[in-house]
Amino acid sequence: MREWIAAAALAAGVVTAPEALAATPIPMVEILDRVRAGAASQLGRKKSDIEITRPLFEQGLDELDLVELVMALEEKFEVELPDAELAPLGKESMDKLTVQRLAEIVDAQLKKKR
Repeated sequence: MREWIAAAALAAGVVTAPEALAATPIPMVEILDRVRAGAASQLGRKKSDIEITRPLFEQGLDELDLVELVMALEEKFEVELPDAELAPLGKESMDKLTVQRLAEIVDAQLKKKR
């Protein structure tokens, strides 16, 4: 949907390509869905099996999986996810990282880009 709006704005000459994508924020529900799908892919499970409020480490994610998931999300959303946001209190807080929290971090970084 976002791509369609951007294409229509480009065709109408209202905006240029970078402005078209930047002007259309990604809804939080879509961010959450993409993060959940990424976690499921990393764990080799169905998206519906991933609980969004349960810590990812309790669902089978390990530290290497987390690094790969973060890198994939950074590429997918074209943002940098700061380590200080992922684990503000060190390893203990990283162990409690959820899909919901990852989506919130992505959302915050996307808003900084605008």
